[in-house]
Amino acid sequence: LDFYVQDALNEIEFLTGSVDTEYGALRAKVGHPEPWKIRYVEVGNEDMLSNGLESYKAYRFKAFYDAITAKYPDIQVLASTIDMTIPGTAGGDYHLYDTPDNFVSKFDMFDNFTREHPILLGK
Repeated sequence: LDFYVQDALNEIEFLTGSVDTEYGALRAKVGHPEPWKIRYVEVGNEDMLSNGLESYKAYRFKAFYDAITAKYPDIQVLASTIDMTIPGTAGGDYHLYDTPDNFVSKFDMFDNFTREHPILLGK
């Protein structure tokens, strides 16, 4: 997993790093010398595929979260689910593929939801 975590850090450096960094210099070389301001990074996608949610919840998300927040503390890291214990200052992305009736049944789901972690509502 370390390779993938490092790859994510390299990508963030490519987007946000100064031209004095390895990947910031590469960004400048391909025509965009000014860094972008990145406020949010979501880790994971479709984690229910191939029964991947359990390893995502157990250790994969936290490995990315720890590394990204250590190097980029101003970036809000989001999990691709809220169906887990969300660590530290991370947030979650609630995007569900479901039937209209099930969405209606969740009408007041967020009324008593903790505000400790920000939630992105996707559709």
